[in-house]
Amino acid sequence: MGRAYSKAEHRRVLMRVVRRSKGSIERKHMNISAVMKDLQLPHIRGYKPYRNYQRALYEAVKASLEERQDLFELLTSEAGAVHQSREATNNSHIDIDFRYWVDGRKLPLPSWGKFYMQLGASVAEQSDPQSNIVTALAVPTRSYAAAFVAAGAIICRARTIDTKGQISSAAHFEMLSRLPAGTSVVLRKGEKSVKGKIVGTNGGNGDGSAMIGIQTQAPTGKGGPLIVWIPAEASLRVQVSSKIWTQLPANSVKSADVSKASSEFVARIFQGADFSNFFTKSSLDCVILGSVASLKQEATATKLSVGSDGQEASAGTLRDILRIRRLMSTHEAFRSDIFPVNPKGNAMESEEMAPHLVIFDGAVGFLKWRYVWSHCNWVVILDRTEPRFTEAVQIVNEEYWSRISDEELRLSDAPPDSVELVSFTVAR
Repeated sequence: MGRAYSKAEHRRVLMRVVRRSKGSIERKHMNISAVMKDLQLPHIRGYKPYRNYQRALYEAVKASLEERQDLFELLTSEAGAVHQSREATNNSHIDIDFRYWVDGRKLPLPSWGKFYMQLGASVAEQSDPQSNIVTALAVPTRSYAAAFVAAGAIICRARTIDTKGQISSAAHFEMLSRLPAGTSVVLRKGEKSVKGKIVGTNGGNGDGSAMIGIQTQAPTGKGGPLIVWIPAEASLRVQVSSKIWTQLPANSVKSADVSKASSEFVARIFQGADFSNFFTKSSLDCVILGSVASLKQEATATKLSVGSDGQEASAGTLRDILRIRRLMSTHEAFRSDIFPVNPKGNAMESEEMAPHLVIFDGAVGFLKWRYVWSHCNWVVILDRTEPRFTEAVQIVNEEYWSRISDEELRLSDAPPDSVELVSFTVAR
């Protein structure tokens, strides 16, 4: 205990000893994780619990732990610490006192709105490269459900990724390097941004000196295209554009000014943390599939503020949180996007960024597009009155029977009485 280990190396040793395949050993470790979970003890990260295990395995694991009392006590202590940590994390996601404005009056956000935001945050904080979370809800009406789930997910992701620095310039440079030549980007130069296209990388000498070339248009009267070479440490200045440039303009594009009201609104949400990346760095945290017109209305129609002392003059909207790509100008950083159920062309297949979470706002979008987004976490919102509700529920049930475990979402409150919820984990 307390020593570093390699799962891959340990697995290779076991393959030589027990003469089993890699997949067989991985599944057995997942079975052991399920036993540990049933014993309310921590399990190895990366081996999601798979409950289809024999009673003999349960007895064997339990007997092994009883023989090693020191190990059992250590795991029990760790389980208590993990529980306390989870409780603290859960509380941090629901401590935002949102108010909404009606005719100049400030009213507390309804409990169902808080529930949907907490649900989005709970799904968003889960991250396992070997599995995805599927969460399905049957609701009496879908109004604002997808928008609030997305808002909770984005706030959680912005807090845990942006403010903790988990996204590095090196990782961003690697992502840019994998994009094909000609990919449209926006290059920030001080207070301005310019349109550009990726040319490629110069390779470097293996010493971290690699750079990526961005083709831009030289200033008026100073020649044709200009290639700017960006080193890895400055790669966050380059963001993938939501649109394709057919030609590059000669002049820079002014960066969008963030209104004082919007900035204050977001500042209150992040409660003093550094939220500068929220306005400057694009990240496709979630995608919503549904009625674009309805989602636009929900994102912009209702004024929101934070705290009992929040003023209407500094209020914002869900749009300030969601930062929907199709509602932003080309040089503004985005956090989400929305797609219609029946898009033109191959818009779904051509996405260059994989979202962490996909929200299916309705049965039709889920039935039609679930295969395209099979590599992402899902939240499926189904209205009991929609025509294809039963068909969508049947598909959710089929996914459930292929699950590797049930998912315990960290929710501070139970779903509203009118909402049915199921959440589970499937193999990626």
